[in-house]
Amino acid sequence: MELYELTVHEIVDKLKSGEITSEELVKSYFERIKEKEGDVKAYVSTLEEKALEKAKEIALLAAKALDEKKARDIKILYVNNQTIIADYFVIAHGTSRTQVNALADEVEYKLGLEGIDPTKVEGRGQGTW
Repeated sequence: MELYELTVHEIVDKLKSGEITSEELVKSYFERIKEKEGDVKAYVSTLEEKALEKAKEIALLAAKALDEKKARDIKILYVNNQTIIADYFVIAHGTSRTQVNALADEVEYKLGLEGIDPTKVEGRGQGTW
């Protein structure tokens, strides 16, 4: 049986008993994802420091893109200890809906040049992104 076929309870038991490591589990899932969806782009690191380093790099790239488009009050917030959905939030202010849309476009474009595509973008169109 492949690791991705196990139930959550089976996985927890195997992790607790030392039969598998979290690294093996993650690798198994991502191998399965790549097998089924070859165009999936994801950053996977088994070392928290490397993952946080990559997240910080992405946040800095986004902040730089915002600065180049004259965003105001750019803030990079480290939220790793407050939420599981992100390590960093990048927040900025635009002076109009048009500028906010341009800021969003620029961040997506600049990150895209680095091979980083957003999974989901909200607020586009309303200029409240």
